Amino acid sequence: MAVIVGKSEWFFFALLICLAITHNIGAEIFNWGTVNKYASPIFESEIKLRSEDGSVEFYYPNDSLSNDYTIVAIQIFDKDYDDVSGVTAKIMSGGVGHNFTQIRISHTSSDHNETSLKIVMYGLDL
Repeated sequence: MAVIVGKSEWFFFALLICLAITHNIGAEIFNWGTVNKYASPIFESEIKLRSEDGSVEFYYPNDSLSNDYTIVAIQIFDKDYDDVSGVTAKIMSGGVGHNFTQIRISHTSSDHNETSLKIVMYGLDL
């Protein structure tokens, strides 16, 4: 059975493929808040999490940074598009609506593997 696809469907599909290739962020696995048109990226970091690490505490800002922005969104992506069913993330303090955050990222899988994660935060200068 053949499926007939119009020009607008092909254009939309091609646009999605181009965005996925050019941004190469990864598969989003955790998301808090909403990125709106006024939000600016205020922080980006990559974390390699190994199953034998157990968990990692992530602090923003760290001692060498200051933050005048209010966090409106926090996103954590799997950079390798792997199955990350053994990864959990929890905001321990701060987060959306604050100018700081502490996030605990845990690897609960018993596999001895490494997961590459990317944390992106967006904020508003209020």
